[in-house]
Amino acid sequence: MTQSDLAKPITIIDPRIRRPREVMKQIGLYEITGDRCDLIPERKDVVYWRATKGRDQSGGTPGQLLEVVAERVNSEHAQQLELSGVWRGLSEAVANSVDHAYSKARPDGFAGLPETKWWMFTQLRDGVFTMAVCDLGCGYQATIDETLPEKFIATFAEAFGLGNRDCMAIDAAMEYGRSGTKQDERGKGSRDARSVIEQHGSGELWILSNTGWMTYAYSRAEGWSNTRHALGIDIKGTIVWWKLPLKEA
Repeated sequence: MTQSDLAKPITIIDPRIRRPREVMKQIGLYEITGDRCDLIPERKDVVYWRATKGRDQSGGTPGQLLEVVAERVNSEHAQQLELSGVWRGLSEAVANSVDHAYSKARPDGFAGLPETKWWMFTQLRDGVFTMAVCDLGCGYQATIDETLPEKFIATFAEAFGLGNRDCMAIDAAMEYGRSGTKQDERGKGSRDARSVIEQHGSGELWILSNTGWMTYAYSRAEGWSNTRHALGIDIKGTIVWWKLPLKEA
């Protein structure tokens, strides 16, 4: 698609498979394009998702969505979700998308959408609360030199050897990250995302960035463990994903 200031009509060729149609209906894509879809989502891996988006850190939309979901969580699972800790990790992920994700252009030249910097998804299903913050920015590896001293980058590069450098960037930011904004109240970056799991007592944090994927798992009994994954494709963006198990009330 060429870039210009002229509006371009967008329409959808409906997928023949029901699942992607339900997803597009659930997240409101048909409303954006003006296409008609009378399908009512009913799949369990679709209907529980709620979504919102934004271009900055202001406004109540993500907070309102999180409060609505948290109210349902707490009503069904005996006040197990502590909202302030979740909100701190979420807001830091949103702030990173706004402050850093689009500070450099992606290799394909995409510089981001002026009206949307981040997307947020939440779900409560089968006793597990899930939330994710996504952006279409340049990824951890492209911005790591803004937030980490060069010696830490070199140390991690040596430790990873010929491994996936996107994984290296994620894990280095997790261990030594500080905010590129230089603000005293900011700076824990990925560690704020991890603290959500620790405060909750157990769970998983997945961070996917371009071609790399790190998983951090925690329980009070066993502590932290992490694994590295190569995606095999470039997702051209970043996803920070939390999974918090809840006990039945």
